[in-house]
Amino acid sequence: MTLTVTDLYGNVATCTSKVFITDLTAPRPGVCPDQYTIQLDEYYQATVDLQEYASGSSDNCGITVWEAQLSEFDCNFVGSMFMVLTVYDEAGNSDFCFKPITIVDNIAPVLCARM
Repeated sequence: MTLTVTDLYGNVATCTSKVFITDLTAPRPGVCPDQYTIQLDEYYQATVDLQEYASGSSDNCGITVWEAQLSEFDCNFVGSMFMVLTVYDEAGNSDFCFKPITIVDNIAPVLCARM
């Protein structure tokens, strides 16, 4: 970048400088719900939409990654557990939320009998 300064008498001075812009501001993971419940589907699977889970996440330079330790569940996870969601911005800054999640299976079993 070239900087130029001119005084009241028309004298001019210039210099060249390098400007480095660094993003040190961590993103905000939004409003992770105090309690989040997800239902297993007919294939006994459930996936948390991370952007929906942390709706309202924001950053001054934009969020590039929403990451969770675990976001896909099956019948082995039925019950309550904690979920950690981390958001990253373009500069690699991050922040997280740690909230409970409940996985439920409300699908009745199917009984088949051969005669």
